[in-house]
Amino acid sequence: MAYNYVSTVHKPTVVKLSTSGSFVTAGAKNVVTVQGSKLTVYEIQEEGLEVVGEQCVWDNVLEAKLFRPKSGGGVDYLFLLFESEECAVLQWGSGCALRTVSKLYLGEEFGCPVDFENHSQVALNREQTLFAFHFIQGQLKIVKINPDGTLSAPFKLRLEESPIYDFCFVNEDVFSKCKSPTIAILYPAQQDKMVHLKTYTISLEKRNISDGAFSQKNLENAARRIAPAVSGVFVFGDQLISHLTPSEVRTIQISDFTTTEDVSGKVKHEDPSAVQEDTSISAWCEVDEKRFLLSNSIGKLYGLTITKKDKYELKLEALGHTSVPSTLSWCHGVEPGTLYVGSKCANSMLIEMLSAPNSDDQWISIKETYPNPGPIMDFVVTEAAAGSSQLVTCSGWGKDGSLRVIRKGIGFTEVAAMDLAGVQGLWSLKQSDSAYNQFIVLSFVGVTKLLELQGDEVNETEAPGLTTDATSLWCSNIGSSWVQITAAAINIITPSTRELLTSLSSFDSHITLGTASASYIAVALGHQLKVFEVHANEVVQKSAGELNNELSCLSVKDDYVIAGLWREHTVNVLAVEDLSLVTSVEAGRALPRSVLLHAFEGEGYLFC
Repeated sequence: MAYNYVSTVHKPTVVKLSTSGSFVTAGAKNVVTVQGSKLTVYEIQEEGLEVVGEQCVWDNVLEAKLFRPKSGGGVDYLFLLFESEECAVLQWGSGCALRTVSKLYLGEEFGCPVDFENHSQVALNREQTLFAFHFIQGQLKIVKINPDGTLSAPFKLRLEESPIYDFCFVNEDVFSKCKSPTIAILYPAQQDKMVHLKTYTISLEKRNISDGAFSQKNLENAARRIAPAVSGVFVFGDQLISHLTPSEVRTIQISDFTTTEDVSGKVKHEDPSAVQEDTSISAWCEVDEKRFLLSNSIGKLYGLTITKKDKYELKLEALGHTSVPSTLSWCHGVEPGTLYVGSKCANSMLIEMLSAPNSDDQWISIKETYPNPGPIMDFVVTEAAAGSSQLVTCSGWGKDGSLRVIRKGIGFTEVAAMDLAGVQGLWSLKQSDSAYNQFIVLSFVGVTKLLELQGDEVNETEAPGLTTDATSLWCSNIGSSWVQITAAAINIITPSTRELLTSLSSFDSHITLGTASASYIAVALGHQLKVFEVHANEVVQKSAGELNNELSCLSVKDDYVIAGLWREHTVNVLAVEDLSLVTSVEAGRALPRSVLLHAFEGEGYLFC
């Protein structure tokens, strides 16, 4: 019988959904993304996005929204809607774990299900007290959000319109006389297939609906998306953006730009533009009550501003080009204005808004890019160097299509960065009873510094036993102590008190190289090589010898000392006991500057 072994070697990178808010702590600036079955929580830093947590879920996520319950203490909760017609409310917990606050099953045994890929399934009102769900054609389910973030049992509302393209709650301040929540739906008429909009008022006490304050027929046939506005509802089509209120309808062409304002409120220039190839809106987000960001299916980013004097006016401005987005999330409270662009067909981006156009006449700057090789439309396996294989993929589609080469290897994730000039040496130390290294030793010309890791912060600290006014040649743990080697001495330090335990400085000449293992200390003094042990708080010499040339590099491992030599360009393996020659390796034309002896699967390997 044949078996297949399947292993995931690359985490999902296709971003389907994103949402922003204060999820980790009150006042935090977080972005949460949905990438396949993986949830990723980011913290917005000055340099870009920093991952603070990842969590896998075992269902397809249809919608993700951060909302703030009344008794949430200034912290947002995460709402997730799954393809299995279940939903859950999650809270950030200790240890980067997600805690389930509430969950509901919203499914029905009977009825015609909604096409999840092309129709909306959930809406949240501005007051963040109600969710509306659309799983079955002709039916809405309303769920009340309790003050503690839990979800009440749903109740059903029957709609005459079917199918429904999109729906949203209408902001309650639009109807000064109506205190009941109102919902707007976008739907096609069965008779003439024209697209219409209708509003309904929801009675939470009677659990029924009645006709709302306004409706609008014969909208653009290509209109498929609507969004709440401070004074009405936006309807997005291929060529038109309409703003509907109980008293008027205002429309603007997507390709017809006039003098307008950017998202920072500054008036910009007049820019008549040619008709775009495809101007259908694919993603949008709200900056504030009067400003919105929109992007179309070719990745063109717009700023939409609504103002009112005698009548409402819509102003639209092209801001620049990004990847074709599947989701946009405005990062509130971040200066300058920052936008997360998540993409299913290209690299995702973190965008910074500019106060003046750059050399490319764009009002945006790409702050950081997050690689996404998906979706992979086709690929071939080719031979790479040294007999290894690599994938050449056709990734993305449309204007963001690309050829990418993918190789198997080791990746690194930057956790923190610090600008330091003139660093000559770097080592990590730990307390004798700790499993983790929490100290970093930095060596400069004539100076040594000790840094301590405290949570997410790195601070300089003091160690009385550490020689700080000299260049360190080596620092490490040895036994239950620390060892520091400088040009003048070998210092043994107690980690708990950081006091000097003992020091050996009686050398005929300066130490040029130093190294240590868990048991031995080795130093080079020109042609001389000496090996020491630490016994009863004293540094005791174990062996000594003289080599033909000065040492260029030095390492000690188990019962061996590895020494690279100047001029000869050789690496000698010596026995610790008496420094007798075990073997010698020619380094060729290269001068050995660093050596390492390490065992893999019981076999010793020498790296030079």
